[in-house]
Amino acid sequence: MPSLKQFKYFVALYHARNFSRAAEQFGVKQPNVSNQIARLENELGIRLFERGVETLPTPAAERILPSAVAAIDAADRFVAIARACGRGFGGRIRLGTPSTVGPCLLAHLTDELRQAHPDLDIVLREEVPYALPDRLSAGEFDLIILPSPVERDGIRVASLYREPIRFVSRRDHPLARGSTVAPSKLAGQQVLVLDARFHLRQIVEVYCRTCGARPMTCCEAASLDALSLMARAGLGVTFLPELYLRKTLAADDTLKVVNLEGAPLERTVGIAWRSTSPHDEGFAALAATIRGALALPGTGVVPLHG
Repeated sequence: MPSLKQFKYFVALYHARNFSRAAEQFGVKQPNVSNQIARLENELGIRLFERGVETLPTPAAERILPSAVAAIDAADRFVAIARACGRGFGGRIRLGTPSTVGPCLLAHLTDELRQAHPDLDIVLREEVPYALPDRLSAGEFDLIILPSPVERDGIRVASLYREPIRFVSRRDHPLARGSTVAPSKLAGQQVLVLDARFHLRQIVEVYCRTCGARPMTCCEAASLDALSLMARAGLGVTFLPELYLRKTLAADDTLKVVNLEGAPLERTVGIAWRSTSPHDEGFAALAATIRGALALPGTGVVPLHG
């Protein structure tokens, strides 16, 4: 197999048309370049140059020149990226997350992530929760954020935060007259829900069974925005996560959050990556950055550790 050194000598000789001038570019003696080119020709089984007063490239050399240049460029990029990684956590990270988690979370973290990890380029891609662990294991994502628990061999999980799931209705709904509502008052209520692909749907369904409410499976929503719009239209009451409400309710007075009496409804969100990832320490540091940002006043969630 030809070496990278041979590729570099070949490209230099192609342009210099002289062994001595090519050797000068690398600070070596002319026989070094001559020997490497001869070895390259022997390995490939073709003549690359006509030796004479001028060293002229053959038609074969013309054809393989672009590939040799591309190989050198790829090797240079490889080294540059590797050195950048050695200096610290950075580069492009493919982050997979459900639409019910990622956009709401990252909207609160943009400045903190940029300051703590300035060399990190996060590419966010939304996916339904059940598919995320498979796509992480398959290498399609480098990192995933989703509701816990995640139990999968070869995947390392770190808890991020515990988030309240809040009861929401139109302000003119009878259950919105006070600041709190007893779960028993939800008996018989039509509750708007996400479709069955989402973990949040499962949490809400379990709660509905305990209080006698009725999930409206006849008109399921495919996103939190759709769920919110349906609630604004008066189609039913619903449950929405805290971070989403903090992002959307500030400019909306149609809906009202009413506190549930008794045990709170909540979910736990974690971050996960392959245990074989070379970014293990970097991802752990990223998780710590997220927890630190969520510990600031105004997020409404409880950071978790471990």
